[in-house]
Order: sequence, then C-alpha cells, then structure tokens
Amino acid sequence: MNIEILGSSGGDYNRFRSTSILLNRRILIDAGAVVSLLKIDEILEIDNVILTHPHMDHVKDLAMMSDLIVKRRKRPLSIWGTRHTISVLKKHFFNDLLWPDFTKIPSAKSPTIRYRIFGSEKKSRIDDVTIFPVPVNHTVETMGFIITQNNSSFAISGDTGPTDKLWEYINKQKNLKCIFVELSFPESRKDIARDSKHLTPLMLREELGKLKNHKNVPVFLYHMKPLFYDTLQKEIKKIFNSNVLPLNSSDRFRF
Repeated sequence: MNIEILGSSGGDYNRFRSTSILLNRRILIDAGAVVSLLKIDEILEIDNVILTHPHMDHVKDLAMMSDLIVKRRKRPLSIWGTRHTISVLKKHFFNDLLWPDFTKIPSAKSPTIRYRIFGSEKKSRIDDVTIFPVPVNHTVETMGFIITQNNSSFAISGDTGPTDKLWEYINKQKNLKCIFVELSFPESRKDIARDSKHLTPLMLREELGKLKNHKNVPVFLYHMKPLFYDTLQKEIKKIFNSNVLPLNSSDRFRF
C-alpha cells in the first residue's frame, strides 16, 4: 500500500492544507487539498473518493476536481460516504446553486461523478483495498476507517472527540502498521475542543490509553488547527514519547 499525505491540517492557511490522503494513486480519503498539489493527469488517476464526513475542510476540493475532470474520464468519479454524508452533498453542495450538479453533467447517462453509499461497520471493497468504516464522536455523523490491503492495515480516526468503538476495532487488528489520529486544539482551547468534538493533547493521551494490543505502533497526528500549530508542537513534545509524531503534508508511507 502506498500512502501519500496531500494535506494534514485542520484548515487552510499559508502553507497548511486541509486533510487529503491518497492511497495507491487511485483512492482519496477526504478532499481537502487536491487540485493545488496534483497535476491533471494525477487527478484523473483517482477513481474513488472516500469521505469521513461532509464538513467543508474535507470536501471542498470535490468542486474543483469535478470541474477539471468533466468529459475527461471514461467512467464517473465515485464519491463514497454514509447516507447522511451523501445527502448533505446532494442538498448543500452539488445542488445547482452552490455548485453545479455533476451527477447530471454532461448528462445523467454519462455523469462526471456518482455517489456510492457505504454502511457503518460494513466492509467495502475498492480495487484490492478493504475499507471498514467505524462511527466516531463528532458534531455530524463521521466515520473513522480501518483500511486493509495484502493483510496489512492502518487506521484513521476522522474528526472526533473522545470515542470508544474505533479503538475496540483497532485492538482487534493483527497487522496494524500505523494510526492516523486527529489532534485539533491546544489545552488552552479545551472548551472549544469539547464543544466541537475534537481532541486536545491531554484528551488524546486518554484516547491512546485505550490501545491495548498496539502500544508500539506509530501514531501520527493530523488535523491540527494552523494558528495553534506551534503551541501544539510544544505540547506534543512535552506529553508524548517519540512514537507519537505530527503528520506532515508530503509524508509518504509504503507497506
């Protein structure tokens, strides 16, 4: 499995880019930072976009992607999400008001995009990759994922506050290579973190205490809010050991 981090921040600002993770050049997890980084030929390679949830920093580049690829693909780009996420895209995003409905462009019989719904805690197969969505604790319905290929897997938390079910599933994995987990706010903003259902470093430390079988697996932190990045870096160094590291745009993994 090849993993390329296109964006790893909890927002766009200056050098910081919103969440986007590219798998095997063909599968995209969230679409926060795509069109400013990839060339058109690379964008056209992407066949599937898997969404954790419908918040803007995770879906915004779907608009420009659809505009770039119209009439350039032999088959539609598949956008995967829960029934709730897809309903939000239909009503509030690709609605012919905020943005054209590319499920009907250039025609309903030959659309640019198509929606695919996955079920919570049910496996979906994309190419030779298995996607297992697990509900987490955010302000809207949100999924973390356990993603497996060739008997190796990694987990990504999605946006979440304190949660349980994801860690239960992670503990059951036999060949887990790494975990990507959100960290959004410093301790000085823990009230905002609680209200918006995100994590601070101390809240994250509690979450990692739920790991029973993978204590030595690398943990990479993403979704840090750009204006708090420096403060979060200091708190991470103070609270965690070297096994817990910030994830950076342009990081690459292969296993």
